[in-house]
Amino acid sequence: MHDSKSCPECNHPLKHGYIISSRRISWSESSETVWADDGSEVLIKDAWFKLKKTPALKCEACHLVMFKHN
Repeated sequence: MHDSKSCPECNHPLKHGYIISSRRISWSESSETVWADDGSEVLIKDAWFKLKKTPALKCEACHLVMFKHN
């Protein structure tokens, strides 16, 4: 995870925590509405038995969240 203690957007302190999700999180360069994530990049896969916890950094001032994906 990024070692910086301050937000790259607004320079406020970052909080260490986790993104918790039972569903996949995907990335798309298109702003079009989609019905399925075919063709998009899956950043965090679906959880089967336990919720996934992905380490993240969050800025409470500007609401930026950063995490590394597989």
